[in-house]
Amino acid sequence: MKRAWLPIVAAVLVCGAVAAGCVQVKEGDPPPKEVEDAAETAKPTQTSGEGDVLMMGRSVMYGWFDHWGWDGQNPVSDHGFTFHYAKLASPPQIGEDASAKIAQAAPGSIVFFKLCFVDFWASSESDVNGNVDECLAYARTAAQAAQERGVALILGNALPKVQGETTPALVETHQRYNDGLKALASEYHGVVVFDQYSLLISEDGSLAKGLSVSPGDSHLNDVAYDLLDAELLNTLGSLP
Repeated sequence: MKRAWLPIVAAVLVCGAVAAGCVQVKEGDPPPKEVEDAAETAKPTQTSGEGDVLMMGRSVMYGWFDHWGWDGQNPVSDHGFTFHYAKLASPPQIGEDASAKIAQAAPGSIVFFKLCFVDFWASSESDVNGNVDECLAYARTAAQAAQERGVALILGNALPKVQGETTPALVETHQRYNDGLKALASEYHGVVVFDQYSLLISEDGSLAKGLSVSPGDSHLNDVAYDLLDAELLNTLGSLP
């Protein structure tokens, strides 16, 4: 397995993150020095643990496993944890699909649930309330299923998009969803929020430059995944 918890170079191929195959970070679009430095120095305070982690998502989750050197079939093990990939259905089936997968999770295991870019579709102010309510309903379905199954749940918050795909309505949707997600998690024992949003955003609420596979594609590159890796271990270590 590739040791994804350690820094690696940014300009590498990210395979499987998009349906078309491998996309390379464009030359001339390196991450800002402060972002690159943060990725290189990111280290978990939680250095080891144990247990099975069911990682549920779609293209970004697939890309994360690819970043770990996944063979496309077997679980990935590191730092005492064993990570299992589970592809989720798209909305509106995502809540029901997540609930069914959680119901089959091993007792005592950990489940990670996140929405994808396209699940945040608000393009105008009038869309925001409906989009936020819809996304929080999916997260609540996952939280209720986890509580019934007796497993711990990590809820990933919103994923920012590249600047060209970001609007004020989308930023507001992301921020309101994130606030709602924190409130939701506080209602359940064993549910915590994975704050990927704060790790990845720029000042205007878009994905920070140099963290996507290209300026026109919001899927994450290895520098972005490096930032997520240490935070994931810390989140796993914070579970009650």
